[in-house]
Amino acid sequence: MSEHGEHHGEHHHDNFEEKVAAMDHQPKRFVPTGRSLLYLALAALCFGLAAGEVGISSYFLQKYGNIFRNDYPSKIIKHNIGLTLFSGIYTLLVTLGAYAMPLYFFAFLLFSCWAFWLTVAIIYTVDTPFEAGSCGTSSAVWSRFTGQCKYYVGAEALAWTLFSLFTIWFILFVVEISVGKRQNRRRTVLGE
Repeated sequence: MSEHGEHHGEHHHDNFEEKVAAMDHQPKRFVPTGRSLLYLALAALCFGLAAGEVGISSYFLQKYGNIFRNDYPSKIIKHNIGLTLFSGIYTLLVTLGAYAMPLYFFAFLLFSCWAFWLTVAIIYTVDTPFEAGSCGTSSAVWSRFTGQCKYYVGAEALAWTLFSLFTIWFILFVVEISVGKRQNRRRTVLGE
C-alpha cells in the first residue's frame, strides 16, 4: 500500500515538472512559414498605408490647427481628420506589436482597426464632394478647398484600402482560429 502511495506521489510530481517545463518553453515570436510571411506582408502594407494617413492628417492639422474656426469645410471633416490621425497611430502601434501578440487578442485589435478605418472611409466618402480624377465642386463651402482636393481624395483612398486589408486579415484570422487546434491559444501572430 505504501508503494502504491509513493508511486501515486511520483506521478503527481512528474505532472508538475511537465507543466513547469511547458511553461518554461515559451513559443517562438517568429517562425518563417507561409502563414507568418503573409501576416508580415499584411502588417508591412498596413503600416505603410497608416503612415501615409498620419502624414495627410498631420498636414491638415498643421495647416489649419486643431480648433474649428472655418478653416475646415465642416466640423465633421475636422473631427474626421482627428479620427484619421488617431486611427493611423493606433494602426502603426498594432502592426509594430503584431509579432508578440497572442492570436485572440490580435483578432480583437484587427477588428477595432477595421471599425476605425470603415468609419473614416465612410465619412470621407459621404462628406467630401471630391472624387478621384475630379476636383471640381459646385459647393460654395468646398470651392475654396479645391487646392487640397488631392489630400482629401488620397485620405479617402487610403482609408478604404486599409479597411479592405483589415477585412482580409480579419477573415483569415477568424478562419484560422475557428479551424485551428486548441493549442493556438498560446500561439503568437507571427510565431508558433
